[in-house]
Amino acid sequence: MRGFQNGTPIMNSVLGRVCMPGMLPLILCLCAILAGCSAAEPPAESDAPTLDSVTSSSEYLPGFIDAYRDRDSGELYLVVEPEQLDRDILHFASFLDGNAFTGTQRGVFADESVLRLHRDYKRLEFRKINTAYYFDPDSALSRARDANLLPSVLAVAEILDEDEQGRLLIAANPVFLSEALLQIKRAEDPEAEPAFGLGEFSETRSSLLDVGNYPRNTDIAVSYVYEDPQPEVEGGRTLSDSRYVTVQVQHSLVEAPDDGFQPRTEDARVGYFTKQVTDMTSLDATPWRDPITRWRLEKKDPEAALSEPVKPIVFWLENTTPEIWRDTVRDAVLVWNQAFEAAGFLNAIEVRQQPDDADWEASDLRYNVLRWTSSEESPWGGYGPNFADPRTGEILGADIMLEYSWIRIFAERTGLYAPGSRGRSRDMCALGSHLKTQLALGRARLLGAGRADAESELVRQSLYDLVTHEVGHSLGLSHNFRASQLLTTAELSRASTDTDAPLIGSIMEYPTINLPDDDVESPRYFLTAPGPYDVWAIQFGYTPALADAEAEQARQTALLARSTEPELAFGLDSDALTTTTGVDPRVQRFDMARDPLVFAATRLRLLDQISAQLLAQYDRPGESWQALYDAYNSLHSERFRQLRAASRWIGGVYVDRAVQGQTGAGQPLSAVPEAMQRSAMALLSANLFAPGALTFDEALLRHLQQQRRGYQYDLRQDPQLHQQALRLQQTVLEQLLHPITLARINNSALYGNSYTLDKVLYDLRVAVFEADMQGSVDSIRQQLQREFVEQLLPVADPRLGSEHDHVSRGQAWYTLEQIADRLRQALDSDSATDAASRAHRLALLRRIETGLAPSA
Repeated sequence: MRGFQNGTPIMNSVLGRVCMPGMLPLILCLCAILAGCSAAEPPAESDAPTLDSVTSSSEYLPGFIDAYRDRDSGELYLVVEPEQLDRDILHFASFLDGNAFTGTQRGVFADESVLRLHRDYKRLEFRKINTAYYFDPDSALSRARDANLLPSVLAVAEILDEDEQGRLLIAANPVFLSEALLQIKRAEDPEAEPAFGLGEFSETRSSLLDVGNYPRNTDIAVSYVYEDPQPEVEGGRTLSDSRYVTVQVQHSLVEAPDDGFQPRTEDARVGYFTKQVTDMTSLDATPWRDPITRWRLEKKDPEAALSEPVKPIVFWLENTTPEIWRDTVRDAVLVWNQAFEAAGFLNAIEVRQQPDDADWEASDLRYNVLRWTSSEESPWGGYGPNFADPRTGEILGADIMLEYSWIRIFAERTGLYAPGSRGRSRDMCALGSHLKTQLALGRARLLGAGRADAESELVRQSLYDLVTHEVGHSLGLSHNFRASQLLTTAELSRASTDTDAPLIGSIMEYPTINLPDDDVESPRYFLTAPGPYDVWAIQFGYTPALADAEAEQARQTALLARSTEPELAFGLDSDALTTTTGVDPRVQRFDMARDPLVFAATRLRLLDQISAQLLAQYDRPGESWQALYDAYNSLHSERFRQLRAASRWIGGVYVDRAVQGQTGAGQPLSAVPEAMQRSAMALLSANLFAPGALTFDEALLRHLQQQRRGYQYDLRQDPQLHQQALRLQQTVLEQLLHPITLARINNSALYGNSYTLDKVLYDLRVAVFEADMQGSVDSIRQQLQREFVEQLLPVADPRLGSEHDHVSRGQAWYTLEQIADRLRQALDSDSATDAASRAHRLALLRRIETGLAPSA
């Protein structure tokens, strides 16, 4: 009966009942049955991998987190040390390869976060930690720091084995062959128009590519495949097959840096990328401890005014860099050393060339690399990402992607007038894309001036500008879209021959190309060095802190007090005045000069001059007319940008972010003077709304032909001149009549705006209608007038779904009634000289009447 001593309570109860007198035969029978069970074969051993079995059958990849890869199946296993549990590990993800349609191209930065590997019995959790909040350790509230800040469990891996040292074996494929650590496919807007997108994630087609293991980081490259057997929208030519889209991602698990880095808190007067950290124990109105992103630079000689760094920032030129441009790219990187000298560092940046037989890849996080691609459908020309510790802002590495297509001036056949972005590319730098149009404009100007020999210098300066700009991003600097207003239009022309005078205040701008007079022998088209703002910004970010906290605070206060100096003017992306964001028209992309309306008028006259020369300059026997078509579009792209920039001065508000009591500070908010707004309206009237403003030489228009390529059914053989003009007209009217613009005009009237809404709409109505109210209306003006009415109607009538305020609705209604009255007068006088104009007026009048009274 020995085998029953450890029986279950139920079994023991049964035995108690059967062990009674007269039950011996039954007992013997039961014993025989149990004995048979005991004699059965023991259960088979588990087939689950163990450390011993994995070690014997796999390739050993030692590093930050030791890895084993099965030689037969390719399965990846990670071995986690006990000291790696519940400690901060940085996770960075970047795209190794992808496509333009989803914004997943090579080198695009995807994500950064802090992870902790937490053991939960037989499971290992990958927890994402919230680093956005700070609790003063001296505050009693710090004891509640974890309340309501629970981590997110991104992935769970089964612990397969554990050795005597406490090392844990997990299978890595289920974690990395999923979107657990990085969401690649984003949720789609159900109300958006159909567009190309990723299909469903395919486990069977996805695979783990490679593992790079190093002392401080473990890199795992994965090929994600998304399948859609019947895509609603086809992708571009760069996709081998739209049904199966491959995206390659590198996940990097990085040892968190030590505590020796001293974060530097952001100041709104200077632009750096930041990590947001809120002090939950502070009573300040702005309890923010947002660290700027910057490299760890320490002086070899802390006492010296100028010292080399202990560890310089080293950039490598990838061996894909075209040899003809290597010197230019190297110089454009090293020019930042001028700014670092102002911060006390000598040779802060070094540049090295990757040899063709290098035993490392550019994707290796240990190397900061300027990399090149040449894509047909790239939405950008350069991108300077860095990855930084989310806790402190310390930059740990950077790659700079450069796209060769912008040098080739690949014409963007579609979206030329409203360049957009796809997927993640909306967060990327678009300077290279902008430079495409500027290079085309510069080339057209050089051809017209008979200076084709200067084309190489034009390209060199634009490449220099692009590289220096992207390196600035990799150093932590954000854009500065107010820097273009450093010089007046006249001063820009004079500065074209002065190599020491900056054209604009910052290399972090999107400047319009400087096109000086034809007689300038060595013109300066772009800024080719950090501007005065950039030097000041590097001083703020990188000058080593003084040991005494009070002295350091005084040093920073004195440095930042200079922000009111004109050459240090700053405006961030979010400050830039677009249709829906920003209020200050001085902060814009693609504008130029401290007198931007004078510059715009000058540039528009120059565009007319270049247009008049195009046909003669591009008359090349044996060639197609594609080059002429591209040049024409580059001129219209520039026209579009100048007119759009001018429209944003109407209803604008100046913003001054100087702190209280700062010398040179202006009012925090002040309306743009009425005279400036009226000048903008006059410029639009003359160059966009007036009769003949958008008409060109008939001979030129007859030659606007694209070159056909095979059976290209989507080729627009008609240059669609009316549609081009309408897009210009629509964009400016949308800006002027947008609910945000009209509300800002009304609101700013309460603090000084004298160009009130009634004046704006009166001047706009006169510009659009009055010049030809007593005569014929050309077709360009007909569509302008119809568009103006179509945009006014929803402003006036809330039933049409607009979001305008009540004041705007009343003024729009009144403006439409005035237009209707003027149309009736014109029709009654029968002054129209052609049937087309009369038909246009009748249709427009009927549209207003039915629009204001839908039941009529």
